[in-house]
Amino acid sequence: MQDALALSEAAGLASALGGLALLRFNAEVPEPYMDEPFHLQQTQKYCAGDYDSWDPKITTFPGLYYAGVAVSKAYDLMGAEAGSACNLRTLRGVNCAFLVVSLCAMVLYYKKRGFASKSAVMHASVLACYAPHLFYHFMYYTDPGSTCFVLLMLLAAAHDRQVLASLLGVVGIGFRQNNVAWVAFVLGATVLRTLAATNPENKNLLGLFDAEPSLGNFGLVLKAMWREKGALLGATWAYLLPLGGFAAFLLGNGGSVVVGDKANHTMVPHLAMLGYFFAIVWLPYGLAGPSGVFSKSTLNEIWFLFTATPAALLCVIGGGSWLLAKYSFSHPFLLADNRHLTFYLWKGLLAKPQARLLLGAAYCVAGILGMRRLSRCQGFLFSAGFLATTALVLVPAHLLELRYFTLPVLIYHLHAPQRPPTAVYLAVALNAALSLGLGYVFLYRPFEDANGVTQRFML
Repeated sequence: MQDALALSEAAGLASALGGLALLRFNAEVPEPYMDEPFHLQQTQKYCAGDYDSWDPKITTFPGLYYAGVAVSKAYDLMGAEAGSACNLRTLRGVNCAFLVVSLCAMVLYYKKRGFASKSAVMHASVLACYAPHLFYHFMYYTDPGSTCFVLLMLLAAAHDRQVLASLLGVVGIGFRQNNVAWVAFVLGATVLRTLAATNPENKNLLGLFDAEPSLGNFGLVLKAMWREKGALLGATWAYLLPLGGFAAFLLGNGGSVVVGDKANHTMVPHLAMLGYFFAIVWLPYGLAGPSGVFSKSTLNEIWFLFTATPAALLCVIGGGSWLLAKYSFSHPFLLADNRHLTFYLWKGLLAKPQARLLLGAAYCVAGILGMRRLSRCQGFLFSAGFLATTALVLVPAHLLELRYFTLPVLIYHLHAPQRPPTAVYLAVALNAALSLGLGYVFLYRPFEDANGVTQRFML
């Protein structure tokens, strides 16, 4: 009863605050902005029954537009004038609803991990306030629906509802294609969970590998997987269908992930994206308090790294810094658009070779610390799978946008160690303040471009 009450209170508060924020967005920015015109026009074509027209500038599958059509049809059934709900205000409202569903999914996921109700709500609140996640729920973008269905997939898989999880993964792919990587991640996590549950020997074997990662122990894990192949296939077959379907799509689409504007969305080995992720993933930890960026425990971990194996660490930092600096790219869109925060980050800092080398060292330390925390909580194999999935999602992306890091950040923290209340409260305060600041600048500090058109700063 208390669990349901805590969840309903969190959902109610999120609905109220989200609704108020949406009212301000609609009042201050009543016209579609940035990418919204593309998505709005395509949705309105679908609402009008025109499923054959397609804007060639759109790169994603039409999941967002079908969601808009579904909502519009629901309004029609309730007596509204046909198609009247297919407008920007209502469609932004759909994304705001995804915010509440995503929050509930994260609370329930933490509960599944064994967190107490209050702790689960507070940990989920940190992620809900994370600025690149929260901001786009008040715009008509693909990100809210994409994030929501991936989180629901994780929750369903954690409850061993694998067919449901697979179907939710398919819907997630319908919003953004690279969610196929998270379907593969859930398949791998299900394999590990199922293998550990088959018998105590396999569970001990996984524990041995996590304690002593080596090729020999990995070979033993592979042999155990082969022995239990029937159980593993029975648990994961549903994920093979969307993965196979997506492979067929890639073959038919010339190897490209995007469905439109392929010339501006080519894949590159953008290794610096991993470095940016290792920096951004610390935001939900907060700056102060236990486990924060500048906390005593974090500083002790850094000291331990430099004193335990200094030579090896310096080699990793040196090689990593060089790779991250060398494989750092600036997309023409990044350089041409001064409305995004990333434009100023690149121009003022990331474009400078010396800065990239120094930041590369910081990224390496942040990455090692972050992955150590995850590995201590979830094991080496799980953490390696997460890192591989994150690389698969981020590294091919030529364009740097902060919203691309949202799902890796959320999924990392959904599996990170539980933190004490003080740390969580401070993290909520930090991330809420950042989100409020971003929203204020976007809504109330517009500027005019060279043509006299009103523009707004955003992530």
